[in-house]
Amino acid sequence: MEEITKAGYTIKTEAFSGPFDLLLELIENKKLFVNEISLAEITADYIEHVRKMESLDLGQATHFAVVAATLILIKSKSLLPNLPLTKEEETSIDDLELRLKLYQAIKDIAPYIKEKYGKVVLLPLPDRPIGTALFSPDKNLKKESIESAILNVLGSLPVKVDLPEVTVKTIVSIEEMISSLEERITSTMTLSFKEFSRSDSSEVKEVKIHTIVSFLALLELVRTGIIDVMQTNAYDDMTISKRIENI
Repeated sequence: MEEITKAGYTIKTEAFSGPFDLLLELIENKKLFVNEISLAEITADYIEHVRKMESLDLGQATHFAVVAATLILIKSKSLLPNLPLTKEEETSIDDLELRLKLYQAIKDIAPYIKEKYGKVVLLPLPDRPIGTALFSPDKNLKKESIESAILNVLGSLPVKVDLPEVTVKTIVSIEEMISSLEERITSTMTLSFKEFSRSDSSEVKEVKIHTIVSFLALLELVRTGIIDVMQTNAYDDMTISKRIENI
């Protein structure tokens, strides 16, 4: 563990020994460039080095194994130029080469950053002029005035109105009307719409609702092919009969 103290900051850094460190070390020892050819050449050395490692936790072992698998793929490609690769395999090779080059660039610049850190401020904060406050309470703003304002707001809210209780009447449903029409047309074979939609209520509103629901039930049974409807002239009463194939 290494400690660096710069400009009042304490930074702790820990040496990293991962697969990219190992790859760069092997490439630099053989004085090779970072490309597929050099990666193919150092594959055996990399695998041998991993085998000699005494201890690796699961996370590190996974990273080393992934890189080793990619190196073996690169080695196979160099030995067999016509070896067909999947899109994922080609992406893995390109990704390893690119990441290794980026890692090398970061590793090369790291000593310079370590040396210069805290000595030169690259992005200094601009001077901030001290201005007057944009908001300050009015001298008349007191606890009593705030309380009075709140009470005025509450007093302006609409008063709750208790509506009278009403009894909701049950209106016949279209399902009930369909069932009723099916039963009646089965027993009588023919039926007029006026007879079917007749209501016992004396209220005009309920009569209209009963007629509308009856007509909707009539349309549904026509759609399903259970009944036939005949009307001679416009505005004449309709005759409802059970369809022959349903008899």
